[in-house]
Amino acid sequence: MITFEDGFWIQYAVDVGCLEVQTKPASVTEFTSRRTQINQFIFGSAKSQGLTVDKMRGGGHINIDQATGFEGKEKLFRNFIVDRANHPELAWGIFGETIRNGPPLASLGPEPIYGFHNVITDFDEKITRSGFFRKTGDDAIFELARDIEQRVYIDTPGNHIWPDSNNSTTYYQELGLRNISKYTKVAERRVEVRSLRPQINFSTFLLQIQFFDARLTYLDELDELIPIDIPEDINMSKEEKISRFRAMLKEMKIQVNRYDNILRRTRTPSFSVTYPTFTPEDTSKGNCLGFIRAMLRRVAF
Repeated sequence: MITFEDGFWIQYAVDVGCLEVQTKPASVTEFTSRRTQINQFIFGSAKSQGLTVDKMRGGGHINIDQATGFEGKEKLFRNFIVDRANHPELAWGIFGETIRNGPPLASLGPEPIYGFHNVITDFDEKITRSGFFRKTGDDAIFELARDIEQRVYIDTPGNHIWPDSNNSTTYYQELGLRNISKYTKVAERRVEVRSLRPQINFSTFLLQIQFFDARLTYLDELDELIPIDIPEDINMSKEEKISRFRAMLKEMKIQVNRYDNILRRTRTPSFSVTYPTFTPEDTSKGNCLGFIRAMLRRVAF
């Protein structure tokens, strides 16, 4: 671990099959100002030891601090979650393709997607009530994160592609929400974006965090609740993925050509998983049999 005089630190750790590098949490502005330090002590030092970043395998996870990223705004948090669900191309081609480590919601199968619709519908009703019964702030954010973990993160593709893996269904998701909880220390409350390729250089990392920062700003300025519009098939063509991503950049008023290097790495990996037959009646609200089945499934995992 390296700690600089101003308190910024870089930490090296060993994870399964890789060397993992972590830094002190910082804003986009601060990271931008630390280009030289990060190039020298992360990418430069790795290169001097004969280590390189794999261009495809692995994960370059980025964490978004709950307090500074969402500022207790339940609508912003809700819209961020729905926005990610509506754009599986971000996790499946544009920024990553880690179907085992950070699968987008669209890849989880019909039951989790149905659960997501129900969770968001319930949440929207709670945050639009009037008076005392309205859910607001961090308490509403905690509740939404909990409901997604319990009612949506009930499956993960890795357990179907690699049946012996027995991956945690709440952990191996595009957005890790386990630290969004009132029982977690404030400084550790964060959304973990797991669906990213390893950053091959500082410029790639900077483009990623600038995108997240700009997207949060864009979503924060919206008055409406974003409707759920999850594509039926995540195996869209490379051209369609790029087109959808460029449309996002344009609505955020970001120059499209700034992300040309990211788009050159866009791929069209195929994905196919056969999930168990599901009908909405199995887990509909108030259905005791569906509730028991869901609880047994979670215990099994």
